[in-house]
Amino acid sequence: MTRLAHRLARVLPIAVLAALAIPAAASAARAPSAITKRANEISTAGARLNAGINPHGQATTFRFEYGTSTAYGNQTGLHGAGNGTKAIRVSAAVSHLTPGTTYHFRIMATSKAGTSFGGDLTFTTTEHAPQVTLTASPSTVIFGRGTLLSGNLTGSRVANRPVVLEQRGAPFKSGFHTVGSPKLTDATGAFGFGIFPILAPVQYRVRTGDNPRGTSSPVTIQVASRVRTDVSSRLVRAHHHVLFSGTVHPAQDGTPFAIQRRRAGLWTTVAGGRLTHNDGSSSQFGIRVSVAHTSFYRVYVRTSGNGFVAGVGRTIHIRIRH
Repeated sequence: MTRLAHRLARVLPIAVLAALAIPAAASAARAPSAITKRANEISTAGARLNAGINPHGQATTFRFEYGTSTAYGNQTGLHGAGNGTKAIRVSAAVSHLTPGTTYHFRIMATSKAGTSFGGDLTFTTTEHAPQVTLTASPSTVIFGRGTLLSGNLTGSRVANRPVVLEQRGAPFKSGFHTVGSPKLTDATGAFGFGIFPILAPVQYRVRTGDNPRGTSSPVTIQVASRVRTDVSSRLVRAHHHVLFSGTVHPAQDGTPFAIQRRRAGLWTTVAGGRLTHNDGSSSQFGIRVSVAHTSFYRVYVRTSGNGFVAGVGRTIHIRIRH
């Protein structure tokens, strides 16, 4: 026995000495460890919340708190995490959330040894894809002229969003490809694209340039032949001939054309023929027509079957001299 022990034996009660001789008691039970982890499976109205928990040998339960601020305000149901001594991954799904909204969440784990909270994390629900409308004015253009494409986004976020114009040519079986640079919608979600010139039938559509992706239905632009018409005279004697001549773009050699007269509001054919070659970009026509009545006349070019629609020249007033 040491000198210090002899001294203590003289001054301390036997009970105290006995307590000093007993080994220290086992450490107190530990509250569970809880770590909030990133959410996944995020959609417009739901997500899966994740966390890691170590029960430290005590029967442990957990729930998640969540809401649009760190005040949370909502809780998942209570789940068991077991009584193991190693960290495990736990999760819970939440639903009925608002699209395009940021939510805060954290894990809460409880055992007889106490309650622990994980740190605050956030996730943002995805937005509904915007509805995209697209119209063309006009939707049938004369060869070489243009049109205005206009449309709107509708949904939860429509202002200052990039929209991308895409096109494909007739017969409209290939994929779309991007045309030009994206444009931004205005405060109401409106946008517009001016297209010039249009030389062949084409389809356009618009999609959003960011997520969530929205795409319009295709708009088809038809192209009518450009018909230039000349006449040899606008004032003739009855039954005298007038020479109708001119060119048609694009070249459509062999396509039928007609000289038409307006009668009682309807156009009736009075003569016709077929287009002949003019140059690499145009065809031509020329025909003499006997004119018996003061009336309005025009040249009508039928569709060539290559995706173009019928074209008409300018209306010309021819009068009979008495």
